[in-house]
Amino acid sequence: MVFVTGATGFLGSYLCLYLSQKGYRIKASKRPDSKIPTILQNKDINIEWVDVDLMDFFDVKDHLEGCKAIFHCAAVVSFSEANKKSLWETNVNITSNIVNVALELDGIHMVHVSSIAAVGDAKPGKQIDESCRWVYKKSDSNYSITKFEAEREVWRGIHEGLKAVIVNPSVILGYDERGQGSMGFIAQIKNGLSFYTSGKTGFVDVNDVAQTMISLYELQLSGERYIVSGVNYTYQTVLDTISISLNKKKPSIAVSKWFLTSLASIIQLFNKNHPLNTFTAKSAFHVSEYSTQKLLNVIPINFTSLETSIHNMVNKKIV
Repeated sequence: MVFVTGATGFLGSYLCLYLSQKGYRIKASKRPDSKIPTILQNKDINIEWVDVDLMDFFDVKDHLEGCKAIFHCAAVVSFSEANKKSLWETNVNITSNIVNVALELDGIHMVHVSSIAAVGDAKPGKQIDESCRWVYKKSDSNYSITKFEAEREVWRGIHEGLKAVIVNPSVILGYDERGQGSMGFIAQIKNGLSFYTSGKTGFVDVNDVAQTMISLYELQLSGERYIVSGVNYTYQTVLDTISISLNKKKPSIAVSKWFLTSLASIIQLFNKNHPLNTFTAKSAFHVSEYSTQKLLNVIPINFTSLETSIHNMVNKKIV
């Protein structure tokens, strides 16, 4: 029996699917008003849904007893200042509570989902790896800060005797029936996006992340963090690949950083919840490359190609 938080979310639902296929019995947390993802509604999936208040120590403890592992996927992903409170409550406080519960129960192994947003920058010309030290900057998003602070809670648990491993996925690609996350790229191209930016980052298929998490648990690795990223691509390459798959015109106008940040500032005056803000505008021009060598040293992964990931997203395929 394993416990999964965030099971109704994008990564969590794929993780539950693979756990079930491998014969695990799953206890999955949800809120009373949560919608069960379509991919987990198959009666053959060995999953028990439980309504849990992840901030309640005793509620979590009651449901975690008897489980051998907890896969902690629950998180808020937002770059809006308006969501600062929920980012801290979910990403940091819930993680702290789960760590405290796991420390009290014997034999619990925790797999914690962090993010490349919690990994520091590399020296110029070098790829970012797990050794890069994260430091506070005024330009950091609340998402980045809270994912880093959540990791600190896991490291605290490790130092207090918890068996835990951390994964830091890059931008996760895959079909999400809610249309959230990377599915936004698909919507933008369908709506006739004409602009592209010069940024570059890591991308990884959701199936690869889910299977990596299970492999790391089965290897009983602890006290380590692993960047999980397929290949580093420019945003232009990703948008072009989507355009080809959709048989749409590729974005052809290179937008300037000054123009996009100025536009973001104006938009935020009228709509604080709009996804385009000064942080997302600036990040669209940031060039980051990530190394997965540490992970490949323990798990020989053949990462899903960008073309396959995009094909699955466009055609609403799970795998």
